[in-house]
Amino acid sequence: MLRDGAIATWSEVVNSLADVRENVRQSIFQSFSSFPYCVLSPTFAGNYGRSKSTYLCLGDGKIGVVRAENKPLQAVYTPLSEIDALETGTELLSSWITIHFHKQKISVFFNSVNKPLYARFIDAFRTSRESTGSTASSSTQKDIEAYFTFIRRKDFKYDTYPRLVLGNRLPSSSFYHPETGIARALLGTRVISSYLLVSAGGLLYSFSEARIIRYARSVNYSMVIRYIPIDTTLVRNQIDVKDDYSLQSFMRLNSSLLEIPVGTTFTEKFSVFCQESSISVSPSSSGKS
Repeated sequence: MLRDGAIATWSEVVNSLADVRENVRQSIFQSFSSFPYCVLSPTFAGNYGRSKSTYLCLGDGKIGVVRAENKPLQAVYTPLSEIDALETGTELLSSWITIHFHKQKISVFFNSVNKPLYARFIDAFRTSRESTGSTASSSTQKDIEAYFTFIRRKDFKYDTYPRLVLGNRLPSSSFYHPETGIARALLGTRVISSYLLVSAGGLLYSFSEARIIRYARSVNYSMVIRYIPIDTTLVRNQIDVKDDYSLQSFMRLNSSLLEIPVGTTFTEKFSVFCQESSISVSPSSSGKS
């Protein structure tokens, strides 16, 4: 498994069926009415996982993930309307995209140099699941700048990344959790890393490090962004309670899409955010929300 910056790890756009490996052609041909937007991700390994050579395809309102080296061939095609969440992550030269669907998830890992090639998959998913009018021109750049003034003063990275991702989408609600110390573990002091939740246009956006609970002296350069449609099937479930924080899960049909720790002193603000975002509390939630 290659995991460095070598050209052999770079993804590439595949422009025709003739350029696809022979063992994959029939699967892609039968699954799309015309040749889809297709990216080949070579075999790659990073700190958060690894995947073999994979074709990621987009067309006819669906995404296809085809493992080119698997025997027998492993191929998954799922409509955008049936994807429960999309996740992208980056740490230095390692990046990934993860699709959550039907209580399953599948990930493709790739060299960060080629992140722009995967933007079309994210854009297609958001476009298909956003509320009507979520990108209305009535939200000016001045409105967005004013909205993020508070976060800019607290944590600059959560001003920069969200504004790049949201574009002209003005948040309807947000919840910022600062870095917070929690009980020591055997190997030293631990913290909840800072993170940001945003609701905009009927989607829940999460911005965080890959490991939200970490040791205080550890260094983490990752950024994970999650896109979760908000509808009546999305609920919040409190799954565990510690002395100084609770573990909260955003779930759909009993499948966890995102788990986050919420410091005790931030519980009320977190609950308000969920209410403003129309995310209800699961009846099975343990303890008090």
